[in-house]
Amino acid sequence: MGIIALAILAVLILAVFVEPWIERKIVSTLNENNKGYLIKAEAVDFSIIKAGLVLKNITLTCSRCRASTGI
Repeated sequence: MGIIALAILAVLILAVFVEPWIERKIVSTLNENNKGYLIKAEAVDFSIIKAGLVLKNITLTCSRCRASTGI
């Protein structure tokens, strides 16, 4: 029973704290490196088992185009 509770706790911590932090870190790093573009990601799925990271609904906007259209 203790192992199941520990696994559930790990999944909750991952979903509530780790994934949003990873999302902010990746998006801010991408935006720092791409001065002419603004990158947004709606969600991040992090998998320990698959050792992978999935960014969902990525939006890439041209900063100059955005400024000229007033968006």
